[in-house]
Amino acid sequence: MLEVREDYKPGPLVAVFSSQNIFSRERKVFEWEKTTEGKNRILFCDTEGLWYQKCVDEVIERLKEPTDLTIGCSKGGYAALLFAHLLGCKSLSFSPQTVLEDARWPGIEKAKALSRYPDLSFIHGKQHDIYYCKYNPGDVFHAERLNVSHHPVECVTHAVAKEIREQLACLIPD
Repeated sequence: MLEVREDYKPGPLVAVFSSQNIFSRERKVFEWEKTTEGKNRILFCDTEGLWYQKCVDEVIERLKEPTDLTIGCSKGGYAALLFAHLLGCKSLSFSPQTVLEDARWPGIEKAKALSRYPDLSFIHGKQHDIYYCKYNPGDVFHAERLNVSHHPVECVTHAVAKEIREQLACLIPD
């Protein structure tokens, strides 16, 4: 199920994709709401945790207004890349999964079975920025397999957005 929060204001539209199944956890962990606060934004949460596979068409329908940027971390980073590609806009993703394959992730098999896009290796272009921890082998694998703009960060954790928290606001357009 897709949960959506709209906060329309003048300015470029930013679509934010949660990595968690509950909005309140996203705010606590990655402070997305603080990062995009005061911006023209629409926030999405896949409450089933299926990498937005059941709601691709619904998200596209919700984003009829021209979207300037998609952002997300981890599972939300996958969504940010996918929807930016489908909408023809820029993306900013943090430690995104780019292929639905790791059986350790809850729901991955169901997501993969539902997916029209189980592998994002077709996405390319410098309009897609990926930030990832350069000492986290999983993050490196998922980021560097795409021909996009890479931004390795000096860290080992999967939570790269937390590591660069101070820089986040500067990355979002006014």
